[in-house]
Amino acid sequence: AQWKQALKWLSKHNDSASLYLCLGRIAKHRRLFDEAEKYLLKSLSLQIIPAAYLVLSRVYEAINQKDKALSMFHRFEDQID
Repeated sequence: AQWKQALKWLSKHNDSASLYLCLGRIAKHRRLFDEAEKYLLKSLSLQIIPAAYLVLSRVYEAINQKDKALSMFHRFEDQID
């Protein structure tokens, strides 16, 4: 239900970094890692939100892209310092 509702909102708010972050989180939770990556990268292209880096690092970790996971985690840390 959350997924469908967030996708509906996207049609009206396609410039919302927070909405793309939300979609990325839901996709990650549903193990749709390609979708999660796409939404999280879009979120970051609109606005730097530290949480997007953290979720993206977990997506990369889940698909065994350890170097990318570490890079995103470092970006997350840089944003919160």
